[in-house]
Amino acid sequence: MLAPSTVKSEVLTGQYYSTTAPCCTAEIQRGGTAGYADRTHESRGLRAGKARGSHCGLYLEAVKVAANMAEDPQRNFRSAYYEKVGFRGVEEKKSLEILLKDNPLDVEKLSTFSQRFPLPSMYRIHVWKVLLGILPPHSDSHALKQQLPCRSDLTKPSEEDEDFLAIARVMEEIVDDPVDCYWLIRSFVNQFNHKFGDSIPHLPKSLEYFLSQEDSRLLAHLHASGSLAVLPYNLWFRRCFADCLPESSLQRVWDKVISGSCKILVFVAMEILLSYKIKLMGMSRPDAVVKFLSNIPQENMDAIVTKAIELWHKYCGTPMHSV
Repeated sequence: MLAPSTVKSEVLTGQYYSTTAPCCTAEIQRGGTAGYADRTHESRGLRAGKARGSHCGLYLEAVKVAANMAEDPQRNFRSAYYEKVGFRGVEEKKSLEILLKDNPLDVEKLSTFSQRFPLPSMYRIHVWKVLLGILPPHSDSHALKQQLPCRSDLTKPSEEDEDFLAIARVMEEIVDDPVDCYWLIRSFVNQFNHKFGDSIPHLPKSLEYFLSQEDSRLLAHLHASGSLAVLPYNLWFRRCFADCLPESSLQRVWDKVISGSCKILVFVAMEILLSYKIKLMGMSRPDAVVKFLSNIPQENMDAIVTKAIELWHKYCGTPMHSV
């Protein structure tokens, strides 16, 4: 990444965008000359002029972004540039790699990144370990930290209840290394209970509120049939959808939970209800509703989670990310 002073200097001298944006002044001059010289191609010249004008506008917008970036050394220039001009996500992986090179790691920035963007699978476990406190922010300590579990390898996770075991079973499928798996299970459950323990009992009410905003007719049916009170809240909110969603979908939900949001669970539950609205509207018995929702089809879950994340951003906002 270029130093902020270098970026600012090159932008002010017009050098930085010589390879990333067209030379608008020369292009427009050629367009103007052609327009005056050949009246028979006036309409073509106007269309070309508009295209070149849009390039010029893009160039000027990029200069503004660069000037702002030069004043803020904490942000990655290319990520901001691509997002500003409409190519969001082009450099997300590189942005994360930059964050992971920091020493010490900035846990707050990693948390914000995880909430705003999907984590690349190759870095997911490492980021989870940092966010859950398994790895310290100082990378120099990672080697020592990785040796410590070997001394405690005989200490197996306690079988507290079915919720814990459900999360443990899924984590074993996600994580290959048994030591990493143990610490991730332990830290995930401990952090979840410590951070969100007081909030979990209120999530059903949150679900009811947001569902009233999205589909009041479906909510009224669930109320009238007596199903709303007996929805599988324990499966959804205590187990964080373990044993409910396929692994690939569940990982994306857990990215948000581990990085600090239990509200994502509400929106996944709501999107499940919305996605199966027609089937649910045809059910009048609460036990039939619970049986169906406890064993929902797996094939559409990736799309459901994607829509749930969009709803989460819609109602809860998008965390501001800077690299």
